[in-house]
Amino acid sequence: MNPLSAADLPPLGIAGRTVVVDYVYGDTAFVRAAREAGDWITVDSLAHPYGVGIAQEPYRWAELELLVYSPSRWERRLVGSTIATMTHGGRRAGRDPALPSRALALLAQLTGDAEPDVQKALSWAFRSIAQVDRRATTAALLDEADRAIATSDGHRAWVIRDSLSKLDPEVAERLRDRLAGIRKRPGAGSTSLAAATSTRFGALPDPATHPEPPLS
Repeated sequence: MNPLSAADLPPLGIAGRTVVVDYVYGDTAFVRAAREAGDWITVDSLAHPYGVGIAQEPYRWAELELLVYSPSRWERRLVGSTIATMTHGGRRAGRDPALPSRALALLAQLTGDAEPDVQKALSWAFRSIAQVDRRATTAALLDEADRAIATSDGHRAWVIRDSLSKLDPEVAERLRDRLAGIRKRPGAGSTSLAAATSTRFGALPDPATHPEPPLS
C-alpha cells in the first residue's frame, strides 16, 4: 500500500491526520468514532478523512454502501457528507474517474430520506458531484424529479431544489417550476430505496447498541 502524502490529507491538524492514517491502516478507532457520532458537526468533521481513506483504499466504498441502511440518521448523513468532501481537498479523490458513478448510485439509494440532517448532506453531495460531472448529476436529478412528481414526494423534492445551484441555470429553472407546490408533509416517512429495502428485509440494529469490537 502506498502511504498517504501531505497533499492527500485535509487540514485537520495533527490529531486529524493521525485519525486518517490509523483508519487507512485498519485501526478501529475511526469506524468507532463514526458509529458513536451524535451531531452533524461531528459527522461532517469525520467525513473528509473518511473520504481520504476511501480514495486510498477504494474497497472501502462498501462501508458507505452498508451505511445507507443504517437506522442512525448520523451514519446515513455520513454517506452524503463524505461524498460531498471527496471532490476537493485531496489530489487523488478528485481524479477518481469512478467517483461520480459510485457517488450518484449511493445518493439514489438515500434520496427520499425523511431526516432533515440527511437531506442536507444529500443536497450538499449532489452540488459537489455536479462540479465534477454536471451531465451525470443533471440526469440523476431529472430522474429524481420524475419520481418526486409522480408521488408528490416532498422529501425528494426538497433535496432536488437544494441541489440546483450547480446545474445549468435553464435546467435548474425548469426543475424548480416542475417541483412547484410539492412540499414535505408532517409525519411522512422515508421514501428512499434504502428505507424500502430495510423495511422489506428487516432493519439493521442501532449501531449505538453494538458491543465494542476487540482491539487485537
